[in-house]
Amino acid sequence: MLLIVYCSRKEGKLVGHCRKKMISFFVTTECNLACDYCYVNAEDCNSCGEIIRKSQTIDIDFALAGLDYFLEQGVPPHLRFFGPGEPTMRIDIIKTIIDHVREKNGDSFSLEIQTNGAFSPSVASYLAENFDIIWVSSDGLPRHHDAHRKNKKGVGSSGIIEKNIRFLVENGKGMTGIRATITRNNVHLQSETLA
Repeated sequence: MLLIVYCSRKEGKLVGHCRKKMISFFVTTECNLACDYCYVNAEDCNSCGEIIRKSQTIDIDFALAGLDYFLEQGVPPHLRFFGPGEPTMRIDIIKTIIDHVREKNGDSFSLEIQTNGAFSPSVASYLAENFDIIWVSSDGLPRHHDAHRKNKKGVGSSGIIEKNIRFLVENGKGMTGIRATITRNNVHLQSETLA
């Protein structure tokens, strides 16, 4: 995966993403949804016609070593968790990383996550209590969202996502936002989606 960071200078100071002091963890490629346009676990078929999905999860020792190096830089850290799969599928790893930074840095850090929003009430509570910024991916209106973002049983995910967003907004310590996925199927409905 390629992350492009745009940097520029304004009055001699760096602006844009490069000024941020953050470490990003790609937690896992595992996902609880089966979005029809997902590029992450592209389908590979063997000669029998079976779909083979390769699952990858960050090695916790590698993650903690990277975090320790990052913390040595001496700035209050910002930790970000996101895909390419659904990071909350491995909430155990996220909790281990957060416990580690808390042990090393006390409460002098901030947390951000990019999620599909399809998680259990216990995960919703953990995110609400601990995260400063929560971004939930959505395709907008339920009819468009559910057409593409279904669970493994083929059921649309808008109901659980709406429930979790409401919970996070009402109970979260930080900001919860929606990161819209705009496709040719819903680009003409952006105004209606925002209403």
